[in-house]
Amino acid sequence: MEVQDLAQLEQKIEALLQYCSDLKNQKQALQAKTAEQEEKIRELEQKIHELETERSDVKSRVSNILSKLEIVDMDSEEEASSNESNVPF
Repeated sequence: MEVQDLAQLEQKIEALLQYCSDLKNQKQALQAKTAEQEEKIRELEQKIHELETERSDVKSRVSNILSKLEIVDMDSEEEASSNESNVPF
């Protein structure tokens, strides 16, 4: 092999090593970004769970309030009808 061939081989190997190093750096950066995104996903999933629990609680409370209002409405209708039957004509 000539000196020129060895120099070319050396340059190609150095370029290949640099390319491998760049790929490793890119991989690390992508892994870090992936970990960050996974953490955000976990946080958002937790927030969704909290909001679903809160929504369920609100729904239950509203349903309870509506039930109480229906009872009050029925009681007032019964009173009104009993008062009408007691009115002398």
